[in-house]
Amino acid sequence: MNPDEFLKLANRLALSRSSGPAEFRSAVSRAYYAVYHIAERILNDQMQFHCRSGGNEHQWVQRHYANCTTADARDAGRIIQNMHDARKDADYELADSQIENQAAALMSLERAEEIKKLLASCVTDANFSAVKAEMQRYRIKANVQ
Repeated sequence: MNPDEFLKLANRLALSRSSGPAEFRSAVSRAYYAVYHIAERILNDQMQFHCRSGGNEHQWVQRHYANCTTADARDAGRIIQNMHDARKDADYELADSQIENQAAALMSLERAEEIKKLLASCVTDANFSAVKAEMQRYRIKANVQ
């Protein structure tokens, strides 16, 4: 499946006239999962760093980017971390009404589009080698296998 399908669904949920709290929360969640899977796919397929299932895959992905010194990779990692926090709020903090409105859903979609651009920058010819080397240094320092 193409992770962009999650973004399309999030967009429909965020913009529907009939959407309410559940749809807005779902839009936040789907936007996060779109960028998570895009970022993970880059790590697995292009960087050749494979995540093992059963651990904390979400932090594993976030930390590979957030610990880079290349600004686009680092910024992508930090925004993915923020989106992950919002996703957990949307999915689990049902008393938190701040996440269940159209503005929150649209903000998640904007962040997702920003992350997609940052991630695309990470795999350009100009940045790929540096980003991969930075991730490899992180893996050694953090003893990530």
